[in-house]
Amino acid sequence: MKRRSKLAITAALALSGVVLGTYLSAPYVARRYIEKEYPGVTVQSVSLRMSGARMALEVKRPGIQASLPDVWVGRDKRVVVTGGHVWLTMGDTEASGGNKHKLTASGLTVEVTRKDWVGFLEGVDLAEDGTITVARGKGTGPDANGRFETARKNPDGTVSVLHAEVTVARDLPIKQPFTLEGVTVTADHQRVAVNAVIADGQRADGVTVEMATGGHLHVLAASVTVQHPWLNPVPVTFSALPVKLTVASGAPTGGMLTAEIGKAGISWHRASKTVDGVGSCEAWIAAFPEGLRNPLEDFRFEGEVNFRVIYGDTPSLMLKSSCKAKCDSPYLKALHKPFRYKVYTAKNDRVDRISGPGSVGWMPLGALNPTLPTAAITMEDPGFLFHKGFDVTAYRNSLVDNLKLGRFHRGGSTISMQLAKNLWLRRDKTFGRKAQEFFLAQALESCFTKDQILELYLNVVEYGPDLYGIGPAAEKYFKLSAGSLSPVQAFWLASILPKPRSAAPPDEATLDRTRKLMAYLVKGGRIPESYLEQPPAPGDDAEWGQ
Repeated sequence: MKRRSKLAITAALALSGVVLGTYLSAPYVARRYIEKEYPGVTVQSVSLRMSGARMALEVKRPGIQASLPDVWVGRDKRVVVTGGHVWLTMGDTEASGGNKHKLTASGLTVEVTRKDWVGFLEGVDLAEDGTITVARGKGTGPDANGRFETARKNPDGTVSVLHAEVTVARDLPIKQPFTLEGVTVTADHQRVAVNAVIADGQRADGVTVEMATGGHLHVLAASVTVQHPWLNPVPVTFSALPVKLTVASGAPTGGMLTAEIGKAGISWHRASKTVDGVGSCEAWIAAFPEGLRNPLEDFRFEGEVNFRVIYGDTPSLMLKSSCKAKCDSPYLKALHKPFRYKVYTAKNDRVDRISGPGSVGWMPLGALNPTLPTAAITMEDPGFLFHKGFDVTAYRNSLVDNLKLGRFHRGGSTISMQLAKNLWLRRDKTFGRKAQEFFLAQALESCFTKDQILELYLNVVEYGPDLYGIGPAAEKYFKLSAGSLSPVQAFWLASILPKPRSAAPPDEATLDRTRKLMAYLVKGGRIPESYLEQPPAPGDDAEWGQ
């Protein structure tokens, strides 16, 4: 073989050896380079291709650990991570800048720890522009725990969450958890928008939460649906006016929650256990939710209503109202002539009944035995002649009793309020209906005399199953006209008004018991002695004492 040929073969073999050696040693070189340039990164395996390298990496650096089984690094320096698990321990000063290294990732699981807060994220994807999407996640902390689905963080720092459930670690008046739909958080975390917040049957739509000066929170809702048996038997919705809540923080207003609906406002002072309300009569009525606004929306008022409720160890109520109605409401005008109103049958069906001056069975006040009006006032509303439709003392006593029982039991209704209920409202024992009665009674007091109110009342109230009005009641029970009743008969009829359907019949034993009650009232100076048909036996009034 010629010398030149031998040299060529030798050179080729040497070059092949160099290429083969370089190829075989390249993974080792790549591993050493990565581990040197990126402290805390360990290359578990590496496989080289003409277009790049595929690696399995372990990362242990301050604040981050990761196990990444499939990392692709292209010749164009793009990095693609598929699957793996990341552990983050975050401090208070981390910046959330954009993606600077053409890094993309998909299918990651991430565990995040920050002080005493722990989160777990699944299906984390990172786009080349820095957008991060998370399929689902959950977290726990000292103040709350929750879970979410489909979260997205954009390069501008805004965050959106499709669906979340949060349970707050403190006592609240509604049951947990809160469900949040369509959440958006600004990059500075100063504003949160939520399409809907749902909890325990309550719902708020179009909600925004803003952090204000001094750490106060402003919460604004386009509509709020409230469900509570003390308010109304069925849910009611505040939607005519936006609902604004302000949560104060720091002394001296810490723990105060202020709710505003239009121009009416309520403040809850948690530390002192007080609730204050301020607003004009029109503002309060405008703030009524759908389902409770009728028939109030057809009345016009002047004046203001202010109140304070103390619900601590010694419950108390302070209430001032100067509401005066304009008398142009069709509801008020109708009462001067025969009118229709709804009554309950013995089967609790609601049907129409006709009453009013000139109607069949109507009894004018002057045609009644004078004992009847006195009996009704004495038994149902002793302050009737002096109040303007409501009795603050009766309200206060009702508040104390209801708080003690933990349910709505006593309403503190006046004759004017009972008349309003019978004319225009249902029988539900709720604060919502009581608020309606409060304004409607003042409308009656504004436009009718006490005699007219009493005449209406005696002619429309229920005296037994399918029995309405004093005229039909006198005929039914005593076969007499309402003008011919004796005092004891009048007082018996007045005594059954609170529960007319369950009253015992007016036999001799029942009427004798009524006489004892009247004797007790005479002894207390509440009715004249002339009302007694005969003096009671000694000791007959003992059971009516203290």
